[in-house]
Amino acid sequence: MALTLKEVQPGIVAYFDVSVLNGSQTVRKPASPTSRNGPFVCFAVVGDCSAWAPISKEYRSERVEIKKQWRLAGGGAWKKSDQYLNDGSTTYVGPSKAFVEAAAVVDTYNASGRPRVAPDGVAAIIAEVRSRNGNRLE
Repeated sequence: MALTLKEVQPGIVAYFDVSVLNGSQTVRKPASPTSRNGPFVCFAVVGDCSAWAPISKEYRSERVEIKKQWRLAGGGAWKKSDQYLNDGSTTYVGPSKAFVEAAAVVDTYNASGRPRVAPDGVAAIIAEVRSRNGNRLE
């Protein structure tokens, strides 16, 4: 089931069609936008806007690991594979509605099993986004 506005909160994970995000006039994109569809984690919500960062299963020494104890709900690769913040500078900010639209076709998580990141993990993601000067809602 695709992401809904009600689900948009820090820590929630959704799968986005990046062509929708990168083509949006209302979403603030990073200097080097991601070109692959994939999972993103919401790390902040203020009013009707939210901030999101892409997740990767590929290890790189500079990437922040999303530790197993931080990974809640979900299943499959989310629980079994290593997960990393793709890059703290590659973040997207805009109306939550734009992110719901980007998830409309490609997001197949069901609401009861939608992956999410625990508050400690969200704090680590925010720290990395700040250190890399990624887009945020501050």
